Amino acid sequence: MTGCQATAFPWHRHPGARRDDVPAAPGPHLITSPLSEDTSYLICTDGLTDSVPADVLNQTLGQHQDGQAVFALRKAATEAGGPDNITIALLRAGT
Repeated sequence: MTGCQATAFPWHRHPGARRDDVPAAPGPHLITSPLSEDTSYLICTDGLTDSVPADVLNQTLGQHQDGQAVFALRKAATEAGGPDNITIALLRAGT
């Protein structure tokens, strides 16, 4: 799922307390494909994708490596007023 697809995905947000009139949260959206050693995989919450546009995500990931990229993404989300948790994992296969 691309950042643009993640932003447009119809996630259901509701308070932590379960109410009968609120639909259940959807399950995870999973895509399976072979991992490539020359590709980084960004796993994050909507605290990042709701705050930082996809082009900024791509630009930041292209300019920084590993921990520096995660730090720069968190900083961009925080500076953009990240509304809730900002959780980021950047993975590379084979390392």
